[in-house]
Amino acid sequence: MWDWDALYAHLLTCFPGWTWEYIDDHIDIPRIRALTSYWRLHPPLHIVVPAALGIKPQSGGSQSIEDAAEFVPVAHMSENEFNETLRRHGMPVPTEPTP
Repeated sequence: MWDWDALYAHLLTCFPGWTWEYIDDHIDIPRIRALTSYWRLHPPLHIVVPAALGIKPQSGGSQSIEDAAEFVPVAHMSENEFNETLRRHGMPVPTEPTP
């Protein structure tokens, strides 16, 4: 059985600018299957980063933004700590643009 709320939330996170109504009108099961097939090879950023940082999904979800914020360690990391975490996991580190 599909968790439609979770699916919609995932699609809305993957595709900024999409709305619930857009998904209702334009996305069907074959398209969802095509997207999930692609994501198996190339997971979305909001899935990869928490996994690389060792953040496990919470069951039940948070009731408030304040509750959710305690599980986002980036807010508690310096830029150097964040970049070092990316390096440890073999991920690219942002660089300053060259003039």
